[in-house]
Amino acid sequence: MDHHPLVSVVIATYNGAPYLSSQLKSILSQTYSNIEIIVTDDQSEDATVDIVREFAKSDQRIQIHINDKRFGYTLNFLRGLQQSRGEMVCFCDQDDAWRSDKIEQLLNSFLANNKLCLAFSDLEVCDEHLKIIHPSFFRLIKMNPTRKTTKEEAILKNRIPGCAMMFRKCVVDKLLRAIDGEVPLMHDHFVFLLASALGEIYFVDKPLVKYRQHRKNVTAILKKIEFNHTSFVESTERTIEYMKQHLSKELSIDYNRLIRFLELYEFRKGNHRIDYLNYFQCLRDDTAKDRLLAFLECVFPSCYMKLKNLFGVSI
Repeated sequence: MDHHPLVSVVIATYNGAPYLSSQLKSILSQTYSNIEIIVTDDQSEDATVDIVREFAKSDQRIQIHINDKRFGYTLNFLRGLQQSRGEMVCFCDQDDAWRSDKIEQLLNSFLANNKLCLAFSDLEVCDEHLKIIHPSFFRLIKMNPTRKTTKEEAILKNRIPGCAMMFRKCVVDKLLRAIDGEVPLMHDHFVFLLASALGEIYFVDKPLVKYRQHRKNVTAILKKIEFNHTSFVESTERTIEYMKQHLSKELSIDYNRLIRFLELYEFRKGNHRIDYLNYFQCLRDDTAKDRLLAFLECVFPSCYMKLKNLFGVSI
């Protein structure tokens, strides 16, 4: 691997004028300089495009592409990926700010491990003025970022904000070949799923992003914490069908097991009584138990803790 590879920074913008200048300055101030900054704008109605063009006048690493129609958040990011040339790629939100060594720190992880497909960092959760609300995003949402994720669990839930990621071009290539009209996943969830299947994932235990939270923020922190029970089954079913159709060979996922997950989930919502402990006693020696327990930890945490205490199960 080239020790000084091109890194593509993909920014999807829409009416981002209030905070965009701050974000662009943080990217242009990176200690690692071999970057391209790709801005795809989704027909902003404020000064977003003018701001980007003004920055581009003094730095040729910046390019802007304006969509000919409104594509929405996810497809806007995917259009940016289509323009990327870098061996490594980072997603970038228009309203955050990066620590000056973010790219360098994440890139060093890849230079040390050629099996790595994705690296990600922690984030400082900040208010609209970048005053720190919490020093660690992952501690705030009570999630262990170092726990290994199965491909099946990756379909159920994305664990990593896109703005904290760096990933290889091979992930981008697989993703772009799989795009067919509307996709059932957010851009960062799609990348997380593919990276989980293609190689290793590594956590850099440093807050390299100032994760700004404000009223108009599409990815407000509450949306990361909330779990929408109403749409969970439907969205997961759409994702399963999409992956079976477009990425069945690459992912090699046990779809039947996922369908059983959904059946169990719907059965629970119907207020039926389930003897979970007896059910999993029968599966205690099943090689898929780790997948099942990971699902329980995500969706049925109280049941998971009962199992862990009863059997001494650790994942």
